[in-house]
Amino acid sequence: MKANFYDFDDTLAIQNWSSLAKNQLAKLFSMEQSIIYTLENATPLKSIDRMKRQFDAGEMVYVLTARSANEPSRKGIQKFLQKHGINIRLRDIFMVGGAGEPKARLIRQIMPHIDYMEFHDDLYDNIEAVEIMAQEFPEVATQTFWIQ
Repeated sequence: MKANFYDFDDTLAIQNWSSLAKNQLAKLFSMEQSIIYTLENATPLKSIDRMKRQFDAGEMVYVLTARSANEPSRKGIQKFLQKHGINIRLRDIFMVGGAGEPKARLIRQIMPHIDYMEFHDDLYDNIEAVEIMAQEFPEVATQTFWIQ
């Protein structure tokens, strides 16, 4: 069984914050959080095409984001992916609230049940944490993709 894990921010999509000045961004966070949660300003990145192919082939695909579990953007992520043809279930979107070890810890729970795992992330610390964890499961073929 194959399992494919994707970070969301800067891996599957990018938020178009670059045009906002820092003070405007601060104002946005305090006054217009619905935009952040609905991801209305997100642009898909090319790794979303790979995720769609895997999803269409019946492989397990998961979103594994460092966003806080208390943050209501899980539905926003789901709607964004549905808009791009990936009808992922809410229960397959994990909000771990941190980078590195929290992501590796969640994947560790799934590793005994699979024979192949892919992990896609833009932060090298996350790649490294997952690669170290994967050494505990030599029977699982593992590929990591550092999205730059």
